[in-house]
Amino acid sequence: MSQGIPLRIKFYYAHDLRQPWIAPGLIKPPKTQRLPDIVTVEEAKRLFAATRVISYRVFYFTLYSMGLRLGEGLRLQVGDIDAAHGHVNIRNATRSRRL
Repeated sequence: MSQGIPLRIKFYYAHDLRQPWIAPGLIKPPKTQRLPDIVTVEEAKRLFAATRVISYRVFYFTLYSMGLRLGEGLRLQVGDIDAAHGHVNIRNATRSRRL
């Protein structure tokens, strides 16, 4: 249930019905925590083998091997790679990180 629905009902009672709002014991379902899907090594190998375009294969391998999110991988640029130190700068991540 949306957070705004009880507020709309309260507004309706106060302004349209001109009655005091008596909050019934609204039961809210607990928020579920969904775990992310994890790709196994075998699934990753099948994905790499099924990809025919070499640039896509490199992109998927980079995402998988560095543990990047899709958006982080799409924002990667050549200038983000520091080969001398073996680092890659990940820009605009949830936390700025350097791998």
